[in-house]
Amino acid sequence: RDDLVTGVQTCALPISIVTVTCGNAGDALYAEHIPDPVRQYRMKGFLRAIDSVTIPWQGGVPPERAYNLGYFDARLPTMRATPSAVIPEMYGPNTDVAPYRAANLSTLLPNGSRENTWENLVDDLAAVLTAVNPDVVIMPFPQLDAHRDHEYATVAVYDAFSKWAGTPRFLLYTNHATGSRDEYPYGPSTAATSVPPYAVNTLRVPSVYAHPVDADLMLRKFFALESMHD
Repeated sequence: RDDLVTGVQTCALPISIVTVTCGNAGDALYAEHIPDPVRQYRMKGFLRAIDSVTIPWQGGVPPERAYNLGYFDARLPTMRATPSAVIPEMYGPNTDVAPYRAANLSTLLPNGSRENTWENLVDDLAAVLTAVNPDVVIMPFPQLDAHRDHEYATVAVYDAFSKWAGTPRFLLYTNHATGSRDEYPYGPSTAATSVPPYAVNTLRVPSVYAHPVDADLMLRKFFALESMHD
């Protein structure tokens, strides 16, 4: 890690970050400036796609190693239910993820036209796994994270494993712990984090890992979060 003042250089570890959706759903935060819902959520998705591939650079992962697949926010459960069906955006008729993939600088996958289907998503994830061949895969814990897209993003990766021969170590996390109203993790920000108490007797996990973060890195993380739209 470089000094707080001198800035961040490329992370020494070959880390790749892949974001499944463009985030083009949720609260209408830009309605005052863009009243039309279709245009508003197109802009929102593009801004958040840019965030997903540029803000990791603050942690040493450059845009060349980050990629947003551009699939549509809040549509993953519907896509999984009918894997071959082409599913449009939540707020408009568009079925092509290309407008959001335009935010990518990485050549990990093609940025051309691609229909929003579960089968395409799984194929893309399998292509990423094959290209990167990771030793460790970090993704949401579907039994702990209450956000449906987070749950189904992990399901999509699981489906992609059948198309890839790797045997990575899995690290699973949660952003929106089920039943906690987003208050998890409990306690001060400097405390170690375990699984929520209600999950201890229902989940099979070999171990829990809490990564130590010093004050300077915590400050960097804070400003990285401040950089994001939405």
